[in-house]
Amino acid sequence: MIQKIILASLITASFAFSSFAVAEAATAAGNHPRSVIMMEKLDTDKNGEISKEEHVSHGIDETKRATFAKQFDKFDANENESLTYAELNARFSSVKKK
Repeated sequence: MIQKIILASLITASFAFSSFAVAEAATAAGNHPRSVIMMEKLDTDKNGEISKEEHVSHGIDETKRATFAKQFDKFDANENESLTYAELNARFSSVKKK
């Protein structure tokens, strides 16, 4: 029984560390940390881009979805209805820290 618990703990820890390593690798590749977080959370089809639909669908009601649509448009520099790491990085790099 204890062996199963230890094995389960090791497997869980390995998944946690591998996810952390992927995020670290993406950040190390020059992506803004917030860009990495946003891409991981919103790119539901994992194609390396966030569509407007993927972004807006996270709104819990019409008001939030409208807010997310406006936010998306601010990020979408080339107005192609898709956000890339380059667009996210540019936007997050221009935001001043408070």
